This record gives sequence, structure tokens and C-alpha cells, in this order.
Amino acid sequence: MDNIIVAGIKIALKERGKSNLKGITVDDSVRYFFYDFSFQGELMLLLVSKLSKETPLQYQKRAARLSATLGVHIVFYFEHLDFYEKKRLLEKGVYYVAGKNNAYLPTLLTTPSTKRKTTGHLSACGQYILLSQLQGKAIEGSTISALAEWMPYTYVSIAKGVQNLEDLSLVASKKEPDGTKVIAFSKSGLELWEKAKPFMTSPIKKTVFCDMLPSEKYPAAGISALSSFSNLADDDIPTIAVYAGRFKDVDFEGVNDFDGRFKVEIWKYPPIGEGVVDRLSLFLSLEEDQDPRVHKEAQQMFESIWK
Repeated sequence: MDNIIVAGIKIALKERGKSNLKGITVDDSVRYFFYDFSFQGELMLLLVSKLSKETPLQYQKRAARLSATLGVHIVFYFEHLDFYEKKRLLEKGVYYVAGKNNAYLPTLLTTPSTKRKTTGHLSACGQYILLSQLQGKAIEGSTISALAEWMPYTYVSIAKGVQNLEDLSLVASKKEPDGTKVIAFSKSGLELWEKAKPFMTSPIKKTVFCDMLPSEKYPAAGISALSSFSNLADDDIPTIAVYAGRFKDVDFEGVNDFDGRFKVEIWKYPPIGEGVVDRLSLFLSLEEDQDPRVHKEAQQMFESIWK
């Protein structure tokens, strides 16, 4: 398979090699083909069956095991599903893509269910939009179409991100006299930050190490970034940030979870900034750091934003 279609969007598939399937069972490899894909900024693994269908409970157990082993959302592909099959998979929380017109994915707000579920936190795209607004980007008064022209997200993703902000009462979209829908925030500056803070999360999805970086330039993150905004010296191991949707192990030589010449933070959303990540995302990424020096410098950096 080369691609799948979700919400009318064609998504490319890339078959995962055996070297990146460590920990799976013989039954897994005999029963399925494995394909990596990205949707709404989330990396996922599509399983395409070589054999007959399993029961919903078997799909649930297999997905839970493989997700824990491989650290990625597991999605099953079906050429066709009857209504009762979809219902049973939904009840078991099994993610799937069925043909060209139906899908149930962790980032897809419009599912076969008629009720739209709201979350108690900002989505990756929602947080990206909010932090962009707080740091001087032209979000207030913009239309979704206007944002799609420069943001690293599709129109559909931005629309869902705005809906996420509306659900949390951070945005109240309004209509202009000509009927155009524009974005309006409920607060501004520090007030907006304080209202949104309970819904924010660290941008870091995972941290790995590597021996060699690709030729592409990546923004400094972690202590490397903080040293740019403070008197704190950089670590011996430089830290960079890379968006999860663009991270590929094969591009980063010697990737592992323990040590290397470089520290790589894999982010849930694209870093805001070029040479250095933005200060608010950096602050969120360092909140759990136990070093009192880091805590002090990060707090001073944060306070300087609002002066």
C-alpha cells in the first residue's frame, strides 16, 4: 500500500523495516504488514492484515501490547467494515481506517459517534496557535484560511485547533458583517497565559540521543536554548528540538534512549522559532527540571516576557 485517505486527505504510507519492529511477536509479523504514517501531527502505525479478521477483543489486546512495545498509536486497516463491526471496535477503543470514507483515529474529532468529545487540555495544534498569539503572531482577527497560508498545519487541523480553544473558552470566534468567521481571544498577554496554563502540557513527546545530526538546521532547545536567554552555561551535550511529524530515526545517526553527542527533543508541535525555540514553549519544557539553577533562570526568562 502507498497511501490511505482520512477525512478526504490522502496520507502517504511508509513500510516499517524489521529493524524498527523489535519486540513484536512472530504472530504479529506473520499476520500483519506494518506502515508508518502521520496524521494531525501524530505518528501512527497502520497494521494491514495478511490473514482473516480477528475479534474486537483481540484487536484491543494486540493494539495495547504493540503500542506499549513500539511507543506509537496502533491503527488497523480494513477494506470494509459493517456497522456492527464499527460499533464493537469503538466500544473497545480500537483505532481503524476502513476504506476511503471512514476512520476512527486518536486525533480525529469527527468520528462515527454523533457526539463530539471535548478534552480538558490543549491539543498540539491548539497550543501552537495560542503560543503564537502570545508571542506576537497575527492570530487575533484572522480567519482559518489566513492562518493556513503560513502555519505548518492544514486547514482541517487549524479548524480543529480553534475548536479545541473554543471548547476551553480561550477563543470566541465571531462573524464579521460580511459573514466571515474570525478568531477572537477571551484575554490577552499574561491574563490569557494564566487562563490557559492549566490546559497546557510540555511540548516534549520524547527525548532521545544521537551521534550525528542531519544537515538540516534545527532550533536549540532545553538548556542549550535557556543559555541563549540567560546567564546559564550550555550543557556539554547540545540539545535541539524537532517536530514529531518530521522526525525519522534513519536521519539521526546512532539514535538511542541513553547517550550520544546530541540530545534530541521530539516535539508534539513544530517549534516556534528558527535558531532557538520560543520562550514560552521552552518554559513549559523545563517546568519539571529539578535543578534549582535551571528553575531560577527559566522563571526569570518567563517574567521578562511580560515586561
